[in-house]
This record gives sequence, structure tokens and C-alpha cells, in this order.
Amino acid sequence: MRDTSMNPPTSDFMGVNFPSLEYSVDMLSEFQPQHPSDFFVPASTTPLDFVSDLFRLPSATMSVQLQHSTGLPDSANAQNSLSSSSSGSPGKERKGSRDRQSSGRWSTRDKGPVSETRKLEVNREAQRRFRQRQKARSRSIETQLAEATAQLRDMRTKQGQLEARNQLLEKVALLNKNAESASEHSLLWQGDPAWHEQAQAKDGQGLTVTFTLWDQDCVVTVDELSKLPLPKMSKLYTAFVQKLAVCLLDVDRNPDSPMFEQLNNWTAEATCFAVAVALYNPEGFRTFGQARLDVGRVLLEQMSDESYRELLRRMAYTESQIRDLLHLRRLYYGKMGQLYRQRKELRAQVPLACMGEVEDICATDNYTLLSNLAEKLRQNAAEEYSVFVQSFCAIFRGVQTSRQRAIMLVHAYPFITHKDKLVSVLAEQHGEPSVQSLLSDTTKTDLQHAADWQQAAEYLNTITVATMHLHQPLL
Repeated sequence: MRDTSMNPPTSDFMGVNFPSLEYSVDMLSEFQPQHPSDFFVPASTTPLDFVSDLFRLPSATMSVQLQHSTGLPDSANAQNSLSSSSSGSPGKERKGSRDRQSSGRWSTRDKGPVSETRKLEVNREAQRRFRQRQKARSRSIETQLAEATAQLRDMRTKQGQLEARNQLLEKVALLNKNAESASEHSLLWQGDPAWHEQAQAKDGQGLTVTFTLWDQDCVVTVDELSKLPLPKMSKLYTAFVQKLAVCLLDVDRNPDSPMFEQLNNWTAEATCFAVAVALYNPEGFRTFGQARLDVGRVLLEQMSDESYRELLRRMAYTESQIRDLLHLRRLYYGKMGQLYRQRKELRAQVPLACMGEVEDICATDNYTLLSNLAEKLRQNAAEEYSVFVQSFCAIFRGVQTSRQRAIMLVHAYPFITHKDKLVSVLAEQHGEPSVQSLLSDTTKTDLQHAADWQQAAEYLNTITVATMHLHQPLL
């Protein structure tokens, strides 16, 4: 047995101390296996790996190759084999080791033979796949960007179209609003002061009218009132007639009856209702005047001349009232004649190209001329309607008393009294000129006719709610 007290010699390899070759050989020579299992090597492990794992010897110092056999190795042969291996030249041993490593038989550092070339190939393959993934991702991002750009372009195009359409609609709405404003406010008369006292403006509701026909006051906006359908207008008018009929019966029996105040209020409300429809719904007012109110629809049947004469007899106008009514008639038809001649002159200015007789007139000139003519014709028609409403208010809210209005509403029912027909029958009774002669009156200029009607317009400013139940003298 070897003396173990001696320090074994060591050799330095790559900075690590390993036992020397002689020490390792001595240990092998002393090892005497007694049974094959003492030198058992697993079948899955090669002798080379077994020795390398057992002794952990670097390949640069020594390499040992064992021959796998079923019998036990002879100790002398093993010692001679190791001695001969250790006695060989170091250079030859290192060369043999390098040859075996280069041939790929075994490697003490790695269990599998991986060369530098293989590593380079693996790296290149990994880089190629990485570049492919990068290119695929770049192409996907570019595709998404192109789609998003196309969508953004389409949305901007649609936005531009919508903005252009919105601007056009705003201009059309503004033009329509201006046209309505011009026809209803600038050109169309807006009622007498008494009507504005009755139709008061409330916050957020506009002009409103209060009706006291029922136990509880009913507040209705002028816009809602003017847009009532014909059946509802007929019912409202019928309610006024019923109330006024009761008042007339009581007032006829007792002139000092307290019902007289109710008569004044309800006649004022009835005429206020009629003026609201006339101002804000001209077409509805025309239909309302042609309707039979007990059935709520338009019929061809109307009041006869005899009915108007009987109505005049019941109302019993005073001499002052008759003078005022006949004077208003002359002023009214004089103004209507002036407007008719003005309209006739405007129509004569229509270019021949509009009638298809001339083809060489510039379309731009036609557009400008016709636009101006159309605006003047519209103003003419609006002024004509304003004169009509003014004459209506002057007769039924200025010249007549509240009692006479109540008689007219009750005894003309289920029809509406037309002022033109009423005054024409009155004019026939007093030998006044015909309507045609007044329309074609050339004794005055159109400017004089316009100035004369201004007198009637100023007369309307004297009408108030407090004095509306009385006759307001015009002359």
C-alpha cells in the first residue's frame, strides 16, 4: 500500500490544480477488482465517459481508452498500458488527442460534437428567420397603415361633403327665414295696438292669447292658435257665438246688465282670434272664411245679399259710423287699384325670352331681371294682403261697437261675415260708386292713393282694449 501521508504531486492546467499523471497511475495499479461488478460500467455510458466522469482528467493532460470486455482486466496489463501511455511523448499525446477530437469521436467539454461551422449555420438560420419575421411584421404594419390612410382619406372626403351640404342647408334656412321675416314682419302688417295688448309675449312661448270662455282661463300661443285645423277653429268660434248669444239676450232685457262687460271681453277675444289667424296663417284664414262653421268644413253655400241687408238692419249703424265705413271703402279700393296698376307694370317688364319668343338673351340677365321682378311682385302681394287685414281691423275693431260685433257674429252664424260684401251692400243702399270705378279712379295719382291709405293706417293706432267696445271716429 502507498503511503498516503505524502502530499500527492499536482500539475497546473488552465489555472486549475489536477493530480499528476503518476499519482493517477499508482492508484490504478493498486486497484484490484475482485468481481466484475466492481468494475461495472452502465451500458448507456461508454468507457470513455465513465473514465472521464470518474477522474475528471483534462484531455490535454492524459487520455485513457479502455476496452470494454466481459472479463476482468489484468492488473499488469492495465499498469503497463497506463505506464506506456504516461511514458509517451507529451507532444504526440496532445496530437493524438487533437486528432480524436477533430474526428468527432469524443470531447471532454461537450457530450455532442458541435463545430464552429455548425454554430455559424445555426446563427445564420436564426438571423434569417428573425429577418423574415421582421419583414412580415413590417409588411403587416404597412398594410394596416395603408388601410388606415385610405379610411382617413375617405372620411375626410365625406366630412368635406357633409360640411358643404351643411353650409348649403344653413344658407337655405337663412334665406327662408329672411323671406318669412320679410313677408310677416317687414311687409305684412302686425296688428293694431289693441291686438298686441291682447296677444302678450311670455318667456319662452312667444305671443300668447288668453281666452275666458270657460271656468278656467285658457292660454294659447298665437302660433298654435293660427295653425288650428278647420274643425277646431269652427268649435272655438261656435263657443264664442254661444256665449255672446246669451249675453245679447240679457243685455236686450237690461241695458245695465253686468253681462255687458262679459260681452265686451268675448267680442274682443273673438276678433283677436280672427286677427291672429289672418296674420299668421293667411291660407287658413281664407279657408275659415269660406267654411260652414256648424259642420266645420268648406261648402259652396254662402250668405245671400238679403242676409247682409237684414244684418245691417239689426246692427243699426249710426250716421257717423256709416260715413266712416263708406270713407274706408273709398280709401281701400283706391289703394287696391294703385297696387293693381303697379303689379300690371311689373308683369309687363317680364322679358320676351321668358315666353319663348327670343333665344339670344343672356341667361344671366334673365336671372337677375326675373329675380328682381319676383321680389317686387312678392312685396306687392304682401302689401295688398296687409291692406286687407288693416281694413278688417278698422271696421270690426274700430268703427263697430262690441254690441254690433256680437250681433254680427250671432246672426251670421254658421257663416262668417265678409267685410267687402257687407260694405258693398251698405254702399248700394247709399248710392256709392261701384267697386270697378273706385279701382280705376284716375282723378288721383297712385302716390295720392297711397297717401290717403296712410290715414287709415294711422287710424288703427287709436284703437285700444279700453276703448275697443266703442265707436272710434275716423273722420
